[in-house]
Amino acid sequence: DTWYNTFTNSENKSVPGWTLGFESRYPEFEDYQSTEIDGWFRLCNWIASTKDNPEKFKAEFDQYLDFNFTCFYYVITHVLLMIDSRAKNAFLATWDNKKWYPIMYDMDTMLGLNNYGYNKFSYDAEDTEAGLYNGQASILWNNFREAFKEEIADFYSNMRTLGGLTYNEMIHRYNTIQAD
Repeated sequence: DTWYNTFTNSENKSVPGWTLGFESRYPEFEDYQSTEIDGWFRLCNWIASTKDNPEKFKAEFDQYLDFNFTCFYYVITHVLLMIDSRAKNAFLATWDNKKWYPIMYDMDTMLGLNNYGYNKFSYDAEDTEAGLYNGQASILWNNFREAFKEEIADFYSNMRTLGGLTYNEMIHRYNTIQAD
């Protein structure tokens, strides 16, 4: 299995292949042999198996990811133009090694900022614009957008209607919660 094939990393240390593309935290798999990593491999193998198949992705989704967490994450990364949060700044957490939950991390590239802190992107940019979002080739996020179009629109509409995703509420949260 290529997940366990050994490669030499930039520190001239022999490591399994998965460490060249992913980083584990809490726990950090120091010996790289932990059976806890098998849940991650299960998720990654499933995502890869759904490439160009949003129907399969949708049918099996609940076996691997939590819909509400994933939809919230997708909507927030879209609305706040979080260009890195579907790629290198994407964290997935699990509590049972079966179901995964996207969680926020870093968030340094949002609201139009690029990786250098410059305001480079317009507020009306779309995540389908070529070269805008990192991870645009992501099977996970492309399948999610395609498989759950109506659900995403409903989720967004509910967030707006219930008041959690309005201009005033967002400014309030930035000025109170985030500023603390």
